[in-house]
Amino acid sequence: STRIRAHSFSEEASQTGSINKSISAFRGVLLALESKCAHVPFRDSKLTTLLQNAILNKAQTVMIATLSPRLRDYEESKRS
Repeated sequence: STRIRAHSFSEEASQTGSINKSISAFRGVLLALESKCAHVPFRDSKLTTLLQNAILNKAQTVMIATLSPRLRDYEESKRS
């Protein structure tokens, strides 16, 4: 029981560290873009690597909505 709790705590701490690293890398990318640096550190984290095209406005966004012609589904379709 104590082992499980210690492992769970250790795993949470590791995940928190990874999230903080990604947020820090994202901040570094934004600061580099804002100051028009020659090098933008997109490869510092998986998050910034995945978001590179979106950050540079090279991405396209598609929205798909499933709508129903039934009257009883009207409100749900409208919320889509």
